[in-house]
Amino acid sequence: MGREMAANPSESGPGPERQLPLFGGESLNPVPALKRALNLAVRESGLSRAQVADRLNEVLALEGLRTRGREGAVSLALLEKWLAPADTAAVMPAKFLPAFCRVTGSLLPLMALARPLGAAVIGPEDQVLLEIARTMMAERQAARRRRRLEEEWKSRNGG
Repeated sequence: MGREMAANPSESGPGPERQLPLFGGESLNPVPALKRALNLAVRESGLSRAQVADRLNEVLALEGLRTRGREGAVSLALLEKWLAPADTAAVMPAKFLPAFCRVTGSLLPLMALARPLGAAVIGPEDQVLLEIARTMMAERQAARRRRRLEEEWKSRNGG
């Protein structure tokens, strides 16, 4: 079972004596960092915002996901709202983030969400490197255990 985070019931809302966020001093409000990451992902993708909106709609349609708007699609105007740093009320829904990341080829938005919790998001290449490191550590532990067992065997058998 994973760690559960409970809200502080004694916290009555924003104020000067507000408790620090969990897991360190970084804010748990993901909106500013998410919007920065979304903008950077679009910029680094080499696609225009209109192209991102079009491709996002293609992916969302394949997945059966729709917006609540009349057309059920992500318009350029809606994407612009999601990307606008000053518009903190307009936030891309979580259900669209994987499609956005696929379209832009970027994990930056997911990284922005994970960072305040001390977590990281890694791509396929880093997953392989992590598995190599874990395998190397397991091999070292197995070698130490083998040496201990050999020493034990030698001491029991007069070696």
